[in-house]
This record gives sequence, structure tokens and C-alpha cells, in this order.
Amino acid sequence: MEYNQDYFEALLFEKVAGILSEDDNHIAEKGIADFPELNE
Repeated sequence: MEYNQDYFEALLFEKVAGILSEDDNHIAEKGIADFPELNE
């Protein structure tokens, strides 16, 4: 499945809020690697 930047941004908000599941955290970490602009 291919995810877009908006999806990864939503996951990052959940990560910051502390409500991200372990599986989604793995996807979020991949998004950070694939979309370096998310780190800005």
C-alpha cells in the first residue's frame, strides 16, 4: 500500500499526542525517512 504525505503527517500528530499504535509508529518512522520535509 502506498501512503501519501498527508497520511504521514496525521500519523505524526498521533505520535506526538502519544496515541499511535506500535504498527502505525513503524509506518510513521518510514514516512519520516521517505519525506524528509516532515522533519522541518
